[in-house]
Amino acid sequence: MDKNKSNNILYFTIAVIVFALIGTGLLLVSKRSVSVPDPVLSGKYKFSGAISVSSLDFNNSEINKLNRCVFENRNTVDTVSVIINPDGDLKNNSANAIKQETKLRYMVILESKDGMKFSQEAKKCSRKKLVGEILFSFNDGAGALKTYLDDPDLKDKIIHIIDI
Repeated sequence: MDKNKSNNILYFTIAVIVFALIGTGLLLVSKRSVSVPDPVLSGKYKFSGAISVSSLDFNNSEINKLNRCVFENRNTVDTVSVIINPDGDLKNNSANAIKQETKLRYMVILESKDGMKFSQEAKKCSRKKLVGEILFSFNDGAGALKTYLDDPDLKDKIIHIIDI
């Protein structure tokens, strides 16, 4: 009985240690080994112009902000076209190496599911401020679209709102 009792105590001790290691994540699953995939820019965005999306090198935070804006305005905006060009020459600066201080000209065009459009004149900003400026233009345009979409007199009419 003593040998049986000591085996039970040994098994119990091992079980407690294993459960403690699993519970703290030190055994089998390590929190450091779990990787979160990088966010992907929403398919609602269509980028065009002389500067490609890949050369803008959006970080995860910027992609999340852009995607959140699309999600928050999903009932109003169907597609977002962003046209980005350099403001001046990029001879000394390769288009594949856009820096945070690079000056850009951008234009945001929003289109609703009903075909109503919102656009604005091209604006200038640095790459560093680009995402914030796109978000501002997006929210401004989405608000204008919503106002006109809610007007029953404008239902089923082709409307293009131009913000100057």
